Amino acid sequence: MWSEMKKRKGVVIALCVLTPLLLWLYLKVDPAGEDFGIWFPKCPLRLLTGLQCPSCGVQRALHSLLIGEPVEALRHNWFIVFSGLYLAGMGVSRMLRAKVPALYRFFWGTKGGWTYVTVYVAWFIIRNLLKI
Repeated sequence: MWSEMKKRKGVVIALCVLTPLLLWLYLKVDPAGEDFGIWFPKCPLRLLTGLQCPSCGVQRALHSLLIGEPVEALRHNWFIVFSGLYLAGMGVSRMLRAKVPALYRFFWGTKGGWTYVTVYVAWFIIRNLLKI
């Protein structure tokens, strides 16, 4: 039991250190820039097939959001809006789980998961058919 608590504590500390560090990195460095952009990971699906996965452009969108350019973020990836709203819904449903258990069950159960996966796949098809 004690070792499990130590492991969790280590994970929490690592997340508390790495998350602000990564946000700072995305704030300061443009993933699409010519200077440091080569160090950011590239989408393997796009490299292999030329198709854009639903997450293509999220790094650039995150950078745009952090520097205060939400319209530019949307230009990079429209799906970030749905993902952000879904994550916010998960957070709100977690806080209100005692008052609104149905909302909690939706977001943290299979219905919410399948909803997200369905929209994710639909966005994959739409973005490649329309070349967005």
